[in-house]
Amino acid sequence: MIGIGATSPGAEGDPGSRGTCGCSESRIAQRKQVYAACARSAARASGNTVFICFILALASNSVGAQTCFNACFKPKLVDTNIDDNRIRAIMRSCRDTCEEDAERRLSLSGRSEKLLHCLPEPISTEEFRRVRSASPSFVAFANTFTWDVHNVLTGKVIKRVEAITQNLALEDVVLGGGVTIAPGETETLFIPAFFDGYPQMRVSTRIKAIYACPLQ
Repeated sequence: MIGIGATSPGAEGDPGSRGTCGCSESRIAQRKQVYAACARSAARASGNTVFICFILALASNSVGAQTCFNACFKPKLVDTNIDDNRIRAIMRSCRDTCEEDAERRLSLSGRSEKLLHCLPEPISTEEFRRVRSASPSFVAFANTFTWDVHNVLTGKVIKRVEAITQNLALEDVVLGGGVTIAPGETETLFIPAFFDGYPQMRVSTRIKAIYACPLQ
């Protein structure tokens, strides 16, 4: 079943707080239409219906130029009968390819050596708010989590993001994923094996923390 999480940069600016949506009124209306259509058909959805809902969710979440991950991932979803396992395999492959590309660009810029011995640390609350506000809402689908993260921190490279969701016992679970996002760049965070909870509880999914390494 498809699950789409939208959280407000304003409400979620403090790590651990919760919100519902953080975008323009037109985008809010667009997403509500997509989500409502998917919700109405979820109980009786065929593989094709869920697949189409996922594509619409990605389209409604796009802002500006595509990230490396999305440019790699979307063209490969050509079969409407594709199953969740295949989708996850494509996601992992695109994540690996784009992470290598991001590391290569950082190396070519001459800044990678500064990160060799860095242990990423949580960014400040003010920095968290800035990154969260500059990044669109995340998408949870097929037990995966993706979020297009825009790094607005001029002196730091984002290396890890953690999100909170709930398990079947409705207990909070923290799951994270590694990523390399240089200042001014946007990359897609991918967290595999992400349990997105009961449909009515997906509002609980939120960004918990962002970790980065300084370039100084």
